[in-house]
Parts: sequence; structure tokens; C-alpha cells
Amino acid sequence: MNARAVAMACSATSDIRSSSRRGGPAPGPRRPAQPTGRSDGPDRGILRRPRHRTAGQEGTRMSTEIRMSRGGELPWSEHRSGMGIQFGVSQELSGSSQVFMTRQRIPPGMQSTPHTHLNCETAMYVLQGPLIMRYGEGLAQEHVAQSGDFFFVPPHALHQIANPRDDGDAEVVLCRNAADEIVEEVEVPGR
Repeated sequence: MNARAVAMACSATSDIRSSSRRGGPAPGPRRPAQPTGRSDGPDRGILRRPRHRTAGQEGTRMSTEIRMSRGGELPWSEHRSGMGIQFGVSQELSGSSQVFMTRQRIPPGMQSTPHTHLNCETAMYVLQGPLIMRYGEGLAQEHVAQSGDFFFVPPHALHQIANPRDDGDAEVVLCRNAADEIVEEVEVPGR
């Protein structure tokens, strides 16, 4: 892009900003609304904008108190298979009825018992990798995750996590959409 094109682009941007500040519409064509959901009525298939509530509207059922758990003050305990676990958001700690969040440390060479979660989805963020996620029939498939990677584990998905390192912990942040998980351990030959 040459200097003239850059100057024109900057000029156009400042015109848009000053027009918006004056309260007038920004120049140029309007962008269409982003799809957000479908109607269940006779207009099925027509996309609708989400409804936003303003402060004080009826319908809030839960407490509006925001609670914080300080990670540096929360104890670590031993979890199944020898993992360290730190509870961050739970029914006991924060009054959560549908969200459960922990931090887990997986020691070098350790692997969890093969298992499924019967009542919840699980999202996992790898703080410190690598971490191996084995899954599928006989745990025959696997993903190798590095720091910064995410996993999604649907309910009833057989899986096992393992730390392949011999010199340091793997660490994950784990979140489930249930206050209490129902876990079923599964015997898998060779695992």
C-alpha cells in the first residue's frame, strides 16, 4: 500500500469516528444483523436478534453476588489416580448450581483411570503441556496437546489423560456444566 492509500484510509477512518461521535450514522452501507437464533413460530427460519435485559427487569432467579476464589489461597488435594486438584468454582465454594471449575496437576508419567462423565460436558484448557488425551473405543485414538490448547469432552465419551513427561507436571483448567459429576470408570485392557 503506498503512502497516498494509507493517508486516504486514515482520513476515512477519522471521518467515520467523528460522524459516530456526533451521533449520526457511520457512512457506507449498513452491515446485516448477525444470525443469533431461529424463531420457533410461524416465521421459522427467520433469524432474530437476541433480547437483552436492562438492570432491574424481572426474571432473575439466581443471586447477583459475584464471588471470587483466590487461587493462591485455595488448598490442593489429591484427586483420583494421584492427580492434584484445586477446586475454584463449586457449589460449596461459590454457590454454583450448574458450573464446576478446577485446576488439576498431572504428575510426570501419570495417567488417569479410563472413565466417562455420565451427566456433563467437560471443557479443558491446557496451562502446562504436553498432555495426551486418549479417547474412543479401546482408547485407540489420541490428541497431544500443548500449553494453550483446549479440549471438549462430550458426556459418555470414554477418555484418559496422561502426562508423557518425566520431568514436570502437566496442568489443566477444567470446567463442567454440572455441580456434581457422575463418573464411571471403565476397564480398558492395556491401559
